[in-house]
Amino acid sequence: MNWRTPMRSYLNAIRKYATFSGRASRTEYWLFALFYFIFGAVAVFLDALLFDAVGEDPGPLTILFVIAHILPGFAVLSRRLHDTDHSAWWMLLYLTGIGIFILLIFALIRGTEGPNRYGVDPHGEGSVMPAAAHGHPQGGGGADIVAELERLSSLKERGAISEDEYAAMKARALGTGNPA
Repeated sequence: MNWRTPMRSYLNAIRKYATFSGRASRTEYWLFALFYFIFGAVAVFLDALLFDAVGEDPGPLTILFVIAHILPGFAVLSRRLHDTDHSAWWMLLYLTGIGIFILLIFALIRGTEGPNRYGVDPHGEGSVMPAAAHGHPQGGGGADIVAELERLSSLKERGAISEDEYAAMKARALGTGNPA
């Protein structure tokens, strides 16, 4: 794995900065957290270097960095909770202090396999359901595939799945295996 793959997960979380629906894999969530920590440390270092901001008062770069990441952080945590089949309302546990540990456990556990009430599996496992699961009769042929492709296109447009996830699921729906 090269550096682009982890960075892509971070940028995907930033692109979905206000998307509170859908699901986020553990990888997406934890790579967002890792890059948040790294870039935050760089902001603190630059504040110390450029603005002599050391100690209790954060510098202007750190403040801007934190403000810019509040919404994406809540959004990716919301989607991570959805992946474990929990409502985003669980984020209110932050207010209790001890709830932070519960949210940490939710962020660490494996998400539900296949689709759940919040969307398709971000790993793609079981995300393309057979036509019968969508209420289509078996043997419908092309109509089932067209309906599945329309569903996948809608998920991509809503931001519930990424471009790469869309390509993989489309290839599976078409029966071509792995996308080229």
